[in-house]
Amino acid sequence: MVLTSKIIFNKNPNCKTFEEIFNLDLWGNDLEDISIIKKLKNIKVLSLSVNKITSLKDFQYCDKLEELFIRKNLIKDLNEIKYLSKLENLKILWLSENPCFFNENYRKIIIYSLPQITHLDDQKISEEERIEAFKYFSNQNQNQNQNLNQNSKSKSKFKSKYSSSNSFIN
Repeated sequence: MVLTSKIIFNKNPNCKTFEEIFNLDLWGNDLEDISIIKKLKNIKVLSLSVNKITSLKDFQYCDKLEELFIRKNLIKDLNEIKYLSKLENLKILWLSENPCFFNENYRKIIIYSLPQITHLDDQKISEEERIEAFKYFSNQNQNQNQNLNQNSKSKSKFKSKYSSSNSFIN
């Protein structure tokens, strides 16, 4: 089902424009296409749980969004959270019970990627949990850099060993 302006204004009968809408509850409506959300520039609270939403892309335009409830949808890829990274006012995110929820590092990834949030899935993010997520990804980045350096050294050794006899190796 496609989210339309008619549905939005039926939920907010006192509002005449998108700019007047600050809170929208569309829980359990089988929504798949929510692209009209982009027009809700002043939205602060969005409840879209129990729908069929597959992407967070359209939320990136909701600059004033503070609370997003989007559990029990069809969001598979945790990389979708990149669309929420510039939403500085976002404090509460409820994303559980989506396919991405079953990633073993789900909480760490979200806490690290969205440092502005204070609550994830109805749980306050503790300072310890935040530190743990940042340490985890700092270690991951260090390991990746070490691997890149080792690959570079191996490639250099390979080049020096074979470049004189094989001109196709750059």
